[in-house]
Amino acid sequence: MILETARGEIDNTALLINLLESTQEEIIDKSPFKEMEDIRRFGPDLTDQLRLKLKIMNEHWLNYNRIFTVPNL
Repeated sequence: MILETARGEIDNTALLINLLESTQEEIIDKSPFKEMEDIRRFGPDLTDQLRLKLKIMNEHWLNYNRIFTVPNL
């Protein structure tokens, strides 16, 4: 199940990046300055943060094979 969860997270993050880049319209309320970011409001660099998340998750994808065993079917 962990692989399915991680795969879904990667897919959803990529989808969100595409959605945010598909328009100039504000889809998600973001603070105008990084200093105003908090737990309820994203910073102006949300897309960059999502790209970094995607990069990190993809770079560590093979770690799941090392940490979790896949059942033999």
